[in-house]
Amino acid sequence: MNEKKFNKINFNDTPLAKGEYEECTFTYCDFSNTGLLDIQFFNCEFIGCNFSSAKLTNTAFSDATFKDSKVVLHFFCKIGFYPKPIFG
Repeated sequence: MNEKKFNKINFNDTPLAKGEYEECTFTYCDFSNTGLLDIQFFNCEFIGCNFSSAKLTNTAFSDATFKDSKVVLHFFCKIGFYPKPIFG
């Protein structure tokens, strides 16, 4: 999926489909307690999003930007950040 905007979506109610997301913007989305298994994010921006207790096995963030987002990760070895993400 390319250049799509997601706004105020609770991904517990509407699960995000597995696959690749490129240059997408996620604004005030709730990923908490969701399974983001086997999803790749390339050049995506996350603004005001909540990732608390999200399951990120085989999840990749490549050139991702996180602004005003809650990112609490327990197992860094199970996800990939390529290159270093930007947290703001």
